[in-house]
Amino acid sequence: MRAGREMERLRSEPPPADELEDAKRNQIGGLALRLETNDGVADAIHDIAYWDLGLDYLERYPAMVEEITPEAMMEVAARCSDPGESALAIAGPYEG
Repeated sequence: MRAGREMERLRSEPPPADELEDAKRNQIGGLALRLETNDGVADAIHDIAYWDLGLDYLERYPAMVEEITPEAMMEVAARCSDPGESALAIAGPYEG
């Protein structure tokens, strides 16, 4: 199944540099969008308090995202995903 192969690829191959940079830009830009609503600000404050991230977390966030390396992505994928223990749910057309 293609989803299992994709999960294994995430564990064994570094992500393409352009895809990793796009993902970083998305995360950093998404933070600003999330903070545009009262709900988003409340969620951020909750997360900062709950996870004890520190009052300067929002200032540190972009640099933290920028520090993510392809090797770190592979390490997390290897530690946190097991293709043999996963299920795939699809909504919409699937061409496997």
